[in-house]
Amino acid sequence: MPPLLNLIAGWLCLIFGVLLTARAVNLLRTEGRQSRPTSRTDHMTVSELLWQGVATTLLGIGNLLGGRWVYLAGAAVAVIIVIGVRVFVRLLRERVRRTG
Repeated sequence: MPPLLNLIAGWLCLIFGVLLTARAVNLLRTEGRQSRPTSRTDHMTVSELLWQGVATTLLGIGNLLGGRWVYLAGAAVAVIIVIGVRVFVRLLRERVRRTG
């Protein structure tokens, strides 16, 4: 990728990852205060949202630093794929329960 595109993609991933992580931490604190899980409006659990935020942040860091740090992107992509598959399987199960 061109250097400017690398820089823009890296910063966008970093900012988006930090925002996701902050949202997940806020939801975890809310769950802790209420001593029960918050109602899910999304299809992701809070822990999955936290992992997604951390993985996206690592993706941005690896992209910005370059060199050997790029290997962070591999781990981040693996985490993002695993979470995506978990959410997809959960959605399929919910759909099967509704129809059958």
